[in-house]
Amino acid sequence: MNIRNTIMALAALFASQTLAAQEYTPSYKLIDAPGYYYEDYAVATYNVLDYGVDNTGTQDCTAEVQKLLDACGGVGIGSPSRGDYRNPAGGTVYFPAGRYLFKGQLVIPRGVSIRGDWKRPTPGDAKVEGTIFAVQPTRGKGVTSSNYAFIIMQPTTLISNISFWYPEQNPASIKKYPATVLYGQNGYWGNDYCNVRHCTFVNSYIGVQVNGGGGCPNVADLYGTPLFEGIEIDGIADVGRFDGLNFAASYWENSGLPGAPSVGQVDQWLYDNATAVVMRRNDWSYTCNLSVKGYKAGFHAEASPTEGSPNGHNYGFDLDGCRTGVLVTSSSGSGIMFADVTTRNCGTGVSLMSGASGPVQFYGCKFGARGKAIEMASNATSALMFQDCEMTAPVHVGGGHFQAVNNTFSADVT
Repeated sequence: MNIRNTIMALAALFASQTLAAQEYTPSYKLIDAPGYYYEDYAVATYNVLDYGVDNTGTQDCTAEVQKLLDACGGVGIGSPSRGDYRNPAGGTVYFPAGRYLFKGQLVIPRGVSIRGDWKRPTPGDAKVEGTIFAVQPTRGKGVTSSNYAFIIMQPTTLISNISFWYPEQNPASIKKYPATVLYGQNGYWGNDYCNVRHCTFVNSYIGVQVNGGGGCPNVADLYGTPLFEGIEIDGIADVGRFDGLNFAASYWENSGLPGAPSVGQVDQWLYDNATAVVMRRNDWSYTCNLSVKGYKAGFHAEASPTEGSPNGHNYGFDLDGCRTGVLVTSSSGSGIMFADVTTRNCGTGVSLMSGASGPVQFYGCKFGARGKAIEMASNATSALMFQDCEMTAPVHVGGGHFQAVNNTFSADVT
């Protein structure tokens, strides 16, 4: 039996289970959309178009979609509460190519996936095609509270192959919005194994916000122009993995969507306000293959407002034209590590501030900058360590402990 037949046989088996007793009877179909990216076979439990969900972007579909998500999660069979272990959770709600308007909040119940049709942006072609979620909230505009996040993910949930777009965001006057995606429902312990992959955050204010109270978050293959934070990570109880993150003004500029900025229109905003990755308290998480252009900071290691500081492994960074490539204002006593980091045309390549306590280590990196390749503040106290690195701009050691092994310096070290 080939893989397609196996998948469909399994789908038929699941169709005979308890979920069939719900208000919505599943109609399992293989998701196969030629012309759009997919790396795996997936089976739709519900195709939203089969249930009258509007895909023209003219009608708010929040309530209808939430009903499908709840049905997929078995809500109301074992318990009326989303995420209750007694509910027979699991399945995929599929959004074929089109535009879907959301004015409210969605909660993805435990074990449920949402999936669309998606085209990966490239530098030469960032036009947004496929499944577009047009987010136009009626609550929470002007704030960043996690209570108002557009999508809240319960444990073992997945979002894939979706483009998120805020049609009311004005490039000439940027407004605050809550996070597009929140990992972990507030007050719900055990928010583990949430996944977002193959998505475009066209102009989110905050893309993905990882909440405390869980572990093992996964983020992969993201693109877009987040206007304040691409990913904010804090309170992780086990190893997180963040891989293939690509943020620059060009993704919104070249999206082809109404109201997109002209070339260069949001450059100053990003340079003054936006951080690609904010890493706070975590348990040895990985951030890798990060590409950022023109942001205030490419990667910011900072203290949690509640408890702890960042550690972890980070590699494969390409940080171009940022005010600061890697900004370290806090690190845990066990330290934080970087490898294969390149900074180009940044104001400062690496900046170490006073809040770091453990060692900050770099291996096999190349630091170029318009100002300083390395800047250590006068009140810094921790160790900044480099091995097999190349510095093509000046290095300034104002404080802390500077250690260099087998490096190349093309400018002054003071």
